[in-house]
Amino acid sequence: MKQKRLLTVGVTLFAAASMLAACGGNTADQSSSSGSGSSTVELTLWGTYGAGSNSAQKDALEKEIIPAFEKANPGITIKYVDMPYDGLKQKLTTGAAAGELPDLIRTDLGWNAQFAKLGVLKQLDGNMPNYEALASKVYPGLLGTTLYNGHHYGLPLDTNTRVLISNPDALAKLGVDKAPETFDELKDLAAKAKDAGGSVYAFADGDISQWNIMPWIWSAGGDISDPDQTKASGYLDSDKSVAGVQFLVDLYQQGQIPNAIIGNEGATKTQDGMPNGEYATILDGPWMDQIWAGSYPDFKPTYSKVPAGEGGSISVVGGESIVITEQTKDLEASYKFLEFTQSREFQLPMSKAGQMTVVAEYAAEEAEATPGTKIFSEQLKTAKSRLSIPDAGKVDEILKTELTPAFEGKVTVKEALTKAAQQIDPLLSAASNPASLHSPGPAPTRGAGSGKGQLMSTPTAHEAVAPRARRRSSRRNPVAPYLFLAPGMILFALCILYPMVRSGQMSFYDWNIVKGSNSDFVGLDNYVKAFHDPSFWTGLGNSGIYMALTVPRRSSSASPSRCCCARRRPCSPCSGCSTTCPWSHPGWSYPCSSSTCSPTRGSSTTCWAVPTSARGIPRGCRTVGPP
Repeated sequence: MKQKRLLTVGVTLFAAASMLAACGGNTADQSSSSGSGSSTVELTLWGTYGAGSNSAQKDALEKEIIPAFEKANPGITIKYVDMPYDGLKQKLTTGAAAGELPDLIRTDLGWNAQFAKLGVLKQLDGNMPNYEALASKVYPGLLGTTLYNGHHYGLPLDTNTRVLISNPDALAKLGVDKAPETFDELKDLAAKAKDAGGSVYAFADGDISQWNIMPWIWSAGGDISDPDQTKASGYLDSDKSVAGVQFLVDLYQQGQIPNAIIGNEGATKTQDGMPNGEYATILDGPWMDQIWAGSYPDFKPTYSKVPAGEGGSISVVGGESIVITEQTKDLEASYKFLEFTQSREFQLPMSKAGQMTVVAEYAAEEAEATPGTKIFSEQLKTAKSRLSIPDAGKVDEILKTELTPAFEGKVTVKEALTKAAQQIDPLLSAASNPASLHSPGPAPTRGAGSGKGQLMSTPTAHEAVAPRARRRSSRRNPVAPYLFLAPGMILFALCILYPMVRSGQMSFYDWNIVKGSNSDFVGLDNYVKAFHDPSFWTGLGNSGIYMALTVPRRSSSASPSRCCCARRRPCSPCSGCSTTCPWSHPGWSYPCSSSTCSPTRGSSTTCWAVPTSARGIPRGCRTVGPP
């Protein structure tokens, strides 16, 4: 038995040492590779230029912009990896945790703080040689979106905003010759649409996140928080904020906004419902022209500013940033690409594809090349940015969760916004005071004269009659058990948990074991192939047979444990096993007879059974004092 245990420990230690050696060797290889003087470096860029059926932006990047950069910078190549919008954020999250990120990322403005907080992005101010010069040319309102904890972790790459887009034919069908310019005019349009029989919705949108709901709150004179973004209560649930949301809820309950706004995936998407004449108006961005040019080439919408309320016509700032990750292979090459993104050669071609320039000096050229951007430029003058906090995504989820019942008429808008504000407050507080993320919460009350940091508490009946036992237990080191457990848990994590997690991750990829090669994400394809492979089912069957032959025998050896501990009754002799039966009832003992443990009054006892004979007679009991 002892030799078997030593062999098991030796194998475990050898496996751990091998794994650590492999990790160390890999690190050394990476260091030597990154430090080599290779004549060519390939930078990987992740982005969403092709999202939303928009091939124009992806084509502009791959066919015009990247070739221009590579021509101007011999020895640097760009490999672009396109992803869906939601897929990119998920991959960034898992990549940040696994330490597997590309050199460059085109991120949504709302994600910068979240990933900067994780420590995976390069700080640019104070590090990038010409950062200040580049930043000075960007629209001032956009720089705040790259800010986290007093530093900038990216450069604005493109910008946009939402304006009111109208279908002239749908408006004419309702007897209206121009787009609504105010809340009241949109309300009148909804009344005419209702009178017309409901074949046309007055307005449509696809969500109730900050991106969708804030233009109405701001235009009504409300806001989501105070200017310093430290508190939502009193702002998000103010009368003016409530009025902005109530305006939409009223239209929805009148049947003039489709249920796509609360997440019904069966509803017609705005990009289809608008040109089809199903929706009279929507809020959307400058990329819609390119989307409709391919799918609905004959559709000619009109663009106007967000309908004005008591607070004016205010929309939301959108766009993306370009960031460098801490894992970049060549920092200087990455700096060169960031500088190129702020140039005329990058900004104007992307502007033609539906993304507005972030560099003020290119605005005139942009307006001349793409006249349709003029209304968006005007709207940007008053547009505001969403909350720039690490947990901005949670804010969107809170808004969706709390506002959906308000649209459905289950709660009032005031109740929904008040509940949302109460949940957003801690997120704002944590963002403004990062240390609060780790605070343990309110401390217990300290009693006068209680000594150094001793906390006041109400003694239990047991403590009141046994002060010496309490003092004895207070001197125990609470860390000691964890120190004893730590080596085993570390080995368990290295040898069992990490390989399991890593294998699970690799199962979703077409994994390439060649170092430096990329592995493509394939989702569940590997599992589909496995389930259609006869060898898989043969192996599964063999495993089942092995379990059937081995598991029952091992389970039978654990029966004394079930007898003693699970059922909490005296030990009965069982052959072929060894078990410990700890009893937790104070004031009882279990002295052993020749065959069983029977309870008697006295002290608590630990009893055990060992296979001393074919009958398994227990050898004895050990008595301990009260707990």
